[in-house]
Amino acid sequence: MKEKYLLLSANYTGGTTAIPTATIEISIDGKVIRKAAVGKGPVDVVFTAIKEASGDNCTLEIYDVSGVSRGSDSEARVNVVLKCGNINAIGMGRHVDTVVASAFAYIDALNDLNRIITGKAKPESEEPAYPIGPDGNISLNT
Repeated sequence: MKEKYLLLSANYTGGTTAIPTATIEISIDGKVIRKAAVGKGPVDVVFTAIKEASGDNCTLEIYDVSGVSRGSDSEARVNVVLKCGNINAIGMGRHVDTVVASAFAYIDALNDLNRIITGKAKPESEEPAYPIGPDGNISLNT
């Protein structure tokens, strides 16, 4: 089963004086959608842009970040729970960039929501919600 939502790109700016902005590009059933957003911080603006692109009515219930290894180049693992009506959709994302890992987690939760709604179980050999490069690592430049 091919996933409904796929993150194609996620770019953001922020800092101590910059207004946080993000642009994202996602595919929904093969249709590419681009959105930009302004908000309170990098994760907020990326989530807002994804929300606008997907048209979801979900609220973020849980946002949890942990490091997969030690060091400044550690991969971040982000877990989210989206409350969508009476459904809790769960997503996980991993990346060396915490904001990008957050975007993957949000997209994964939207795919979980879609699986729950359609009654389709997540297959063992499922295509991921993010592009995989030739080296087997997550790649936003494929």
